[in-house]
This record gives sequence, structure tokens and C-alpha cells, in this order.
Amino acid sequence: VLHHGDPDALHAVCAQVAERDGPIIGVQGLRCGETGIALDRLVVERSLSVNTAAADGNASLMAVG
Repeated sequence: VLHHGDPDALHAVCAQVAERDGPIIGVQGLRCGETGIALDRLVVERSLSVNTAAADGNASLMAVG
């Protein structure tokens, strides 16, 4: 959660986030007009790996690429 505002409003947002069900999520509080947003918090990286050797033991698949 990104919040721009005063500390009292941030406290209310944190209380709402803490009461919700589901996974724990972070809250980044910034003062009005502040631009120091941690952009890395807005990115999700995923990686996919395919084991071609396990495809029916077909050794010719290893040469593909």
C-alpha cells in the first residue's frame, strides 16, 4: 500500500490493512508531495525453468536452442 498524507491518516490506513484477512502486506507512508517512492516494491519477478531432459528422455530436445 502506498499512502500520501498526514500521520493520522496513515495510522488509520495501517489499522485497516492490519484487520484484513489474507497475506501480510506492507504499507509505505509518504508525506504529501514527497516523491521518494520505493519503486522496487511495485514489481513482482517470476522465473520459469523447463527441464527439457525430462521430456520422455528425448536427447534431441537438448540440442534445440
